[in-house]
Amino acid sequence: MSMARLAQERGVNVIVGSVTDIEYTESTSTPPPATPPPSDNMTPNGPPSPTLSSASVNSVPSSRNSRRKVSGIIYTNTQSGTSCTIPATTVILATGPWTSKLYPSAPISGLRAHSVTITPSSPVSAYALFTEITIPPTPQSPLHSNQPPNVVSPEIYARPNNEIYVCGEGDMEVAVPETTADVQIDEARCDDLIAQVSSISDNIRLGRVTRKQACYLPILNVGGSGGPLVGETGTEGLLMATGHSCWGINNAPATGKLLSEIVFEGQAVSADIRQLDPRRIL
Repeated sequence: MSMARLAQERGVNVIVGSVTDIEYTESTSTPPPATPPPSDNMTPNGPPSPTLSSASVNSVPSSRNSRRKVSGIIYTNTQSGTSCTIPATTVILATGPWTSKLYPSAPISGLRAHSVTITPSSPVSAYALFTEITIPPTPQSPLHSNQPPNVVSPEIYARPNNEIYVCGEGDMEVAVPETTADVQIDEARCDDLIAQVSSISDNIRLGRVTRKQACYLPILNVGGSGGPLVGETGTEGLLMATGHSCWGINNAPATGKLLSEIVFEGQAVSADIRQLDPRRIL
């Protein structure tokens, strides 16, 4: 919500609610097709341009939604619970793993990822650790679970407030729920994470677990493409920013800037994002 407060300070009308649908009307114009990406990431008149990611799809299908345009969104007000409609000529769909609930043709699914936070027994240095830990295959091991892998790779991040954040591998055992409040947390998976990192650090083992949690990452279900999808969709007025997987926190500022350029200037100018064009997949 800190970003929302900053936006409000700049005059943006921020409404907190849950979007349930996108409204459309018939369009008399046909959106331009996606531009094929350059094969060597070179601009026509200069050096290689920056990109957000490395999505790669060879074909450029025509849009199946070229005969309609956005006319608004329907949402449920968080405070009142009432259903409301906002007329709109431009909508940016940035709903992560919930993308396909509002735009069913988007090949986005949710990968559940568990994490824990721990206050260490003494202050730690400001590093991130990407580990590979071998799990003893004996049932008596405190790290034992129903199907333990031989090697696990929990990631450990030191935070400024003397807190350690630990995350592990994802799963797709539980479908994406309706809201973040309904995310199911598997206590056993969190306990496995704690045991794994405790085995390599006394500071963590003697620390205090402050939170067990889970979230969903938006994954692009297209072979050979790592995502994200950023740009126009082929439906007039509808832009998309999704499929960032775990890199959303890193690429969000650049994504926001690029989308603002598309909305206000007609095209992205800060980076060559043709390989991320949603119209090449939708």
